[in-house]
Amino acid sequence: MTDKPDFKKGDPVQHKTKKLHEAQFEKWSKSGKRIGVNHNFVWPYGAGYKTDYFDPKNIVRDSK
Repeated sequence: MTDKPDFKKGDPVQHKTKKLHEAQFEKWSKSGKRIGVNHNFVWPYGAGYKTDYFDPKNIVRDSK
């Protein structure tokens, strides 16, 4: 799979259509078809992080 985006663990990323707060690249899925993104899912009420997996074509680098 040479068409995989090149992300390193901890790189700030963002979904193209969903608003993810404090999102960072975590890892590729075991199958290699999805990108794991660690994000704060209880924002603005506190800090609770979880990793969700998304299609790689919907994940872009965050410009921040």
